[in-house]
This record gives sequence, structure tokens and C-alpha cells, in this order.
Amino acid sequence: MQTARDLMNSNVITISPETTVGRAIDILVELGVSGLPVVDSEKHILGVITEFALLAIVYDPSVVTDPVGQHMTKQVISVRIDDHVRTVADLFILHRIRRVLVEKDGKLAGLISRRDLLKAGRTFCKSLTAASPFAEQAAAKATQIPTCVNPCSVGEVTIARTLESC
Repeated sequence: MQTARDLMNSNVITISPETTVGRAIDILVELGVSGLPVVDSEKHILGVITEFALLAIVYDPSVVTDPVGQHMTKQVISVRIDDHVRTVADLFILHRIRRVLVEKDGKLAGLISRRDLLKAGRTFCKSLTAASPFAEQAAAKATQIPTCVNPCSVGEVTIARTLESC
């Protein structure tokens, strides 16, 4: 069974609620990420600050000196480190979020992005296709028919794909 631990990035950049909005924007832009977990000194999750939340700067440039704690999302969607990967997929789909925080013993253990989940799904689908006795036939059909073949189920969601797309 694949769990959140298998997918998560444990090297997560975090910020404190006292960090200024200006500094948070600098970090997001420099790292090329769309959000950061906000944690206390003991790594307890307090919230998430996202690009979307920081768009307020366009309307009111004075927020650049505000602490992140005033703009962060406090209702964080997270999973436990041993939760099944399907639980993670369900959260991404149901809540249309970009990242899920992973908790262990009430503290931040890691982060899973949508891309992390897609990479895992892609690897899983490739392994199924490679193990299939019909892989050659399916590959031949995929080149003849531009429609999706060989769907791959992840949780409650079925991802239809061509063999070429994986």
C-alpha cells in the first residue's frame, strides 16, 4: 500500500506567522512555488500562505509589511503520514488544492504537491502497462486510434490515457 510518506517531500521550506508579506512573496518567487506552510517554532502547522492570498498587495501595497499570519489560510487540509495515497488524491480532487500537508504526531512531516501525485500515478500506470500481456497490442492500437485506451484507476477516479501519454 502506497502512503503519503512514499510521496511526500520532507525537505519543506516553511515560514513563521511573523514573516512579512513582502518576504513571503520574495520566497515564493525565488523558489518558484505557489504556497508555503506556516509553522511555529516546534513545526506545528498554523496555516498556509499562497500566491492567491498574497494578491491583496495589488489592491493595497501597504500589506507588504503585514505579518503572514494575517493573510494565511488557517483551515489547512492535511493528511497523516500513513494515510493511503488515495486519500491524498481524494483531497486534491474534492478541494481543488495545489498541496496537501503531511502530519506526524501533530507536526509538519512533509508536503505533497499535485505534481508529486501525478508522478506517482504515472509511474504506477507505467508499471501496470509494462506488466500487461496485452501491452504490445494496446501500444499498436494507441498509434492507430487517437482516443484514450487503458484507463488507470486511482482511488475513486479513473484516468483515461493513451500509452504514449505515460
